[in-house]
Amino acid sequence: MGGVAVLSVDELAEVAADALVAEAARIEGEQSPYGIDRLLEVDLHPALAAGFAGAGWAVFREGLYPGQSGGKRKRGVTDSARERCDLVLAQAGATRIRDDVEVGRRIAAAEDGLFAAVAAREEPERAEGVEPGDAMWVEVKVVGQHCYEAGVPGPNRTYAGELLAAGRDAKKLGTARGLVHGAVMLVLFAADEVVARHDLGAALHRWMDRDWPVSQAAIEVRPIVDRIGNGVLAVMVVRVRCGGS
Repeated sequence: MGGVAVLSVDELAEVAADALVAEAARIEGEQSPYGIDRLLEVDLHPALAAGFAGAGWAVFREGLYPGQSGGKRKRGVTDSARERCDLVLAQAGATRIRDDVEVGRRIAAAEDGLFAAVAAREEPERAEGVEPGDAMWVEVKVVGQHCYEAGVPGPNRTYAGELLAAGRDAKKLGTARGLVHGAVMLVLFAADEVVARHDLGAALHRWMDRDWPVSQAAIEVRPIVDRIGNGVLAVMVVRVRCGGS
């Protein structure tokens, strides 16, 4: 499939924020005693995936990073040992992301066969899917200014540390073999818009101070029902300078 899934950080942030607001409204409609800020990061992935799919993109959750540790292609290497990316976005109509490790497995499996040489030559040509460099790889992190600890709501005692740690996936994206387009998406639940924008901006500067491979960013803020001290959800999307970009 041709084409490259290049989304601007502004588009990523806007679609994500709208998707999460829709999920917050759904939760409120169920008259739940909890709000969207009770959900864990992985619980937000379906809403985000649905939002990007609704905006016309093919979405793959828990996408396997290209390559594998040590650079060796062995029969015994399992997908469970490989790192995964939260969301991988490709152009509409894509059905999979091309996986060279899987191609390598098929070649290895054919090595002892009568037509091993033919299989090794033709397998890459038969492999289907979008090239990893033509997709947008997005790592998602969630931080709350106020959160639940052991089921009890209150101020997040590790708030500053979590904001800093949220940017560490930029290093993983930046050094992953075969990637060109990547972004870190930080979903923040905060008291108000002023706090959200200030704290996200401060977090980004701290990421830059550590020479993590981040560049331009976009922030979208939306109001939510305040249940535990968080009156807004904010989405900051930061583009990552990947190896091929």
